[in-house]
Parts: sequence; C-alpha cells; structure tokens
Amino acid sequence: MDDDPFDVLVNYANRDEQSVIFREELAVIEADYKDRLQVVYLYDNVDGYLSVPLL
Repeated sequence: MDDDPFDVLVNYANRDEQSVIFREELAVIEADYKDRLQVVYLYDNVDGYLSVPLL
C-alpha cells in the first residue's frame, strides 16, 4: 500500500445554505487536512440541482 496521502474533494449539495448540517464539523476536518481535503458547497437555490456539469 502506498503511504502517500491522497486528495479528497467533497461536493456537498443541499437545498440552501441554511439546510447544511455538520458545517462546523466539516470546517474543522477541512482545516485539519487542508493540504488534502476540500469541501465544495452547492446549493439548489443558487447553483441549481446537482448535475454532472457542476461536478
């Protein structure tokens, strides 16, 4: 098994910003692993429904 860390991109889609759960927890995890983890928030009321072009 390779010991090199891998990068993770999380696309978190939700209805709107107020509907996001675990925002604080995700922010802490993202800060702890800032070199390897990125969380992208997508909102139906702003970006439209999640689709392949948004990914």
